Amino acid sequence: MSNRTEPRETTEGSRLRRTGEWLATSRTTGIAAAVFCALLAVVVAVAVFIAVTRDDDSAGAGAPTATQPPATAPAKPDSGTAFGVPSADLFGRVIANPVNPRGQALPQSSADRPSFKEGDPVPAPEGLMWQQVGPFILPFSTSDGPTRVDGPLATGFARTPQGAALAAWQISMRTVIDQESLDAVFDNQIEPSTRGNKASWAPKKWIDWSQLPPQYIPAAFKISGWSADNSFAVVEVAARDKTPGSWFTTRFEVVWQDGDWKIRRPSTQLPPQTITSLTGWTQW
Repeated sequence: MSNRTEPRETTEGSRLRRTGEWLATSRTTGIAAAVFCALLAVVVAVAVFIAVTRDDDSAGAGAPTATQPPATAPAKPDSGTAFGVPSADLFGRVIANPVNPRGQALPQSSADRPSFKEGDPVPAPEGLMWQQVGPFILPFSTSDGPTRVDGPLATGFARTPQGAALAAWQISMRTVIDQESLDAVFDNQIEPSTRGNKASWAPKKWIDWSQLPPQYIPAAFKISGWSADNSFAVVEVAARDKTPGSWFTTRFEVVWQDGDWKIRRPSTQLPPQTITSLTGWTQW
């Protein structure tokens, strides 16, 4: 049994090292260098964490109570044609496979929730569906967006803590799918005042994701910062580590601008942290 396992670990380990080399030699200033350490820590299952982003905001209101549904509701997908046969990640969680390789937005309805209190875990987005989008597994909800998939972009996230969490993960992961995705995200979903020029975000060589082990669904998220005008959020995401009972985390910042969430470079760049409990976190 051990003889069967060792070659797999060696192969996947070498693939992860190649991923780390790609990140380490990338000219991309938006991807956290700390991701390199997180990738090498995961041998059997890979969780690639991208911490891109910038700064600025728009108008706002008080603490959110009931969900503010995204402004633009998507057309309902044609019955039976929007998704193929589902699959599962390494931990048995269901993954939807949309016919559109960029993802399928879901019909939206508002959710009745208590007022947000910073420090308390928030309810998970309702109607959550994890979809295979390129090499990644991305979250779509029926309460907090995204409401639309336009080419490589997922847009229309609710101005709620849940919408901020969905946007942080969706937008960040899409920056490294391919050049088309990076171009679209750079132009539309990275806060412009500190994003720099596009060339600084592009890797020297795009990675062949088909050569990497399967991705898996992250375990939980936490809103560790929220502005009084609902225009800024600090989002942390936790994914299983290779050690049972432990998770590693990474942090994102998003700002509300032009009617949607945009990512920005974190004010303080922190390496991935390891935690041994999800107390205080919202499990997806």
